[in-house]
Amino acid sequence: MPQKLATLWKEIWRLIKFHDLKSDKPALQIEMTKPNPLPLWKKAFKFGRKFMNYKVGIMGALVLGGIVFFINVDHGILPGLTAGLKQGCYTFFIGGAITKLAEESSTWIKKPILGIIGSILFTTLLAVALVYLLHSMKGTPKPFESTLPTLFLSPPGFFLVALQRRYNIKILSRTIGS
Repeated sequence: MPQKLATLWKEIWRLIKFHDLKSDKPALQIEMTKPNPLPLWKKAFKFGRKFMNYKVGIMGALVLGGIVFFINVDHGILPGLTAGLKQGCYTFFIGGAITKLAEESSTWIKKPILGIIGSILFTTLLAVALVYLLHSMKGTPKPFESTLPTLFLSPPGFFLVALQRRYNIKILSRTIGS
């Protein structure tokens, strides 16, 4: 501690000693930073936006969770509810992340149409494989039938997300380029 204090005083003395007294500029300028007023949940939400699309995650969770519930409800309310809740939670978190991946992966290939097609194929295969794996675990009476909504609804959804991302990039490049 005494060593650090001595070093600090030497630095302060050096700044004072070489300070031009005729200048209005201070030799030692200290900037005070304000603490970030955001609460923890807002920081987590803002951080999560980098990795997932919340809007699509919520919509997908409600739609796919409801569909899977009705597919499995003939085995009883509890098994149907288990499968629907599993699908809803999965779709919110993983589906939102895969949707963000679809947005980003559509820009990996320079040609827009190939980028969009590649993004749709890649993210649909990933989503279907993960949903089937999720429903193959204990608790879903009809795992294959529960995967079908993802198989049929994911490609159009990923297409719209990828198309919108490419369109936004095109508009942004025109704005910056002009």
